[in-house]
Amino acid sequence: MLVAAETILLSLASAIAGGLVVAFANHLMTRKRELEAKQREIALSRLVEAWLALDAASEKPGIRDGDLAKLEEAIRTIVLFGEDQEIDIAIRVGQSMASEQKAQFTDLLVALRKRIRASMGIRGKDRHYWFAVKPPSTPATPEPSPAQGEGREGVSHKKGEGV
Repeated sequence: MLVAAETILLSLASAIAGGLVVAFANHLMTRKRELEAKQREIALSRLVEAWLALDAASEKPGIRDGDLAKLEEAIRTIVLFGEDQEIDIAIRVGQSMASEQKAQFTDLLVALRKRIRASMGIRGKDRHYWFAVKPPSTPATPEPSPAQGEGREGVSHKKGEGV
């Protein structure tokens, strides 16, 4: 009888210890998964904000100081959260803005759009279409369409100039 009780207690202790190890391991793995999901969520939301800022800046005939700050923040965000290709394009855009006071945004917008859609699991044709209506106070100047091989370009920024 003593051997049977000892066997039962040993089995019970073994089951409890094993259950605790499994519960602890499960907790660690779940915590890690949740942390990674939160990091992806933050990065994705920041990249969406960057995409929107770049898209808005690329449609304006001039960039105000406040808009320039948003554009600079968008480039910094992409450098922080972007993948290698996006970072390389963002650096080229930033350098072009610094040296020429204008930049080509199309490649960066397209790369970010692909990444955002893939991260969100959005399926469908990979279409690139931008719609913008010029404000009435802006003189209408013909611009080449992106379909003709030209891209969206932010126009020069000079301190004190606005839209």
